Amino acid sequence: MIEATGQTPGDPSLANYFYRSLAEAARERRLTPQPATVRYVAELLTSYGDARRLFDFDGERTHLPALADLYRQALETDSVRERKAFLQRLGDVALFVAGLFPGYLERRVVGVDYYISMGSNAYNFLDHDLAHGTGLAGHSPFSELASSFQAFVHLLSDLGGRGVTDRSSPELERLMARWGREPNQLPTLPHLPPTLRH
Repeated sequence: MIEATGQTPGDPSLANYFYRSLAEAARERRLTPQPATVRYVAELLTSYGDARRLFDFDGERTHLPALADLYRQALETDSVRERKAFLQRLGDVALFVAGLFPGYLERRVVGVDYYISMGSNAYNFLDHDLAHGTGLAGHSPFSELASSFQAFVHLLSDLGGRGVTDRSSPELERLMARWGREPNQLPTLPHLPPTLRH
């Protein structure tokens, strides 16, 4: 899970790569998102580059978590901490999938609009919960993601469209070389089963 404070479970240089790519896409769209929000989304991309963080595994079956199931789990738990974790995961999965894989959603019962609504509402709850008693409502990445969810979906779509995860990117090649791997030795980022690819 990504912390709103900016802790990344992946390589920080890869998060910086995504940060710069998101900032460039935002400039091209004439958007001015808060740096903390761009950092959060960059860290989300870095984290979900590892399929184990994105997908649920049931025995031998790998699948995306259903947003309705995450919401149900958030409602059913008595733990405030678990509720926040389920809602954050809901928002993160909704943003990631709606932004990078809208074609996948077109073939499903629920579409991009459903993902946008669910993700925005989850982040809105997190923003208000985070601000409860602190007077910080509207000052977290969750606030901006809630109010501008669709804009961030478009930014991720722009990244996917320009091949930001393309192995032929010179900057990505340098990062991989630093990890001691050649670009052709790594799976395409993000690691997704064939059913999710366009």
